[in-house]
Amino acid sequence: MKYKLMLLFVTGIALSLTLKAQELETKSPRTYIVKEGDTLWQLSANLLDNPMLWPKLWKNLTQINQSTQSPHLIYPGDQLTLHWIKDEPQLAYKRKIKLSPDARLQEKVNPISIIPTTSFADFVSGNLIVNPEQLQAMPRLVNMTPTKTRFIEGDIFYAAGQFKQDQRYGVYRLGSTFKDLLTGEALGTELLFIGYSKVLLETNNPKVHLGQKVTSHRFIKSTKEAREGDLIAPITEYENVFNNLVPRLVSHNVKGHILAVKDNQTEAAQWDVVIIDKGKREQLKLGSVFSVLISQPNQLRGEVIGELMVINVYEKVSVAVVLHAKQAMRVENKIQGGLKKQ
Repeated sequence: MKYKLMLLFVTGIALSLTLKAQELETKSPRTYIVKEGDTLWQLSANLLDNPMLWPKLWKNLTQINQSTQSPHLIYPGDQLTLHWIKDEPQLAYKRKIKLSPDARLQEKVNPISIIPTTSFADFVSGNLIVNPEQLQAMPRLVNMTPTKTRFIEGDIFYAAGQFKQDQRYGVYRLGSTFKDLLTGEALGTELLFIGYSKVLLETNNPKVHLGQKVTSHRFIKSTKEAREGDLIAPITEYENVFNNLVPRLVSHNVKGHILAVKDNQTEAAQWDVVIIDKGKREQLKLGSVFSVLISQPNQLRGEVIGELMVINVYEKVSVAVVLHAKQAMRVENKIQGGLKKQ
């Protein structure tokens, strides 16, 4: 009986999706000219009445335009055309053409992003999360001038260890340590970004002998004061990370929890950033999508209240952005891969 009910349930979902597709086919706009500031999320809402279907649009777009080097990159001025084939949305585009004097593709340098990024871009190129072994090995700012204990933009400070001259470094302060909610395992420590520094080859401090033990740095940009004990790490350049973000399905067997909400908030809404307790060891990649669930009495599984997409992956944790939320998400809410929006 249980299997019969499940079969009826699945059949009912498939039928409802087909009816929805037929309804959209009659009213969805056939063409759309991309504007500055558009995102794939917004385009899916405009074309399909459902922003959560943007991964399907992206997938079909790459299949239709395989001859293009970067078929998923869409630019302002491009013309999108929506087709329906066997109740499946098929999206193709035509690049904007400039005549001067011969027809040629117009050069464009700023493709639209998949989702709005202004509220969480700093969580990709700013704060870090490191495991205990990495934390122990990181060099720290040392106090070589007792009369100066705080350092601001433009100051010279000293850091233990050797550093590369052509590398840009970040200065960080210890933040929260994340632990597995079930086992208590330490999963990583957040490092809060303070500013950038570059190596100096000379110093005016007669007490400092540059070599293998100490390196001088110029504090080239800061958001707050640095002080003794702050940590130093090379900056990883994330070029076009959001434009190259690909939505990825996650196995139904991957389950976890939300560990924290950005800025120590208690709740997360759409476009907020959260930390989850899954990472590279679970084979997560950029773009991995999870459903968020809350437990309900007398239910075999929790109710789906929204979706997350991973935007930065570490060994045991990941940073994710809330794509959709029917209600506020909180620390300890469960996450699971492979679930469809109900």
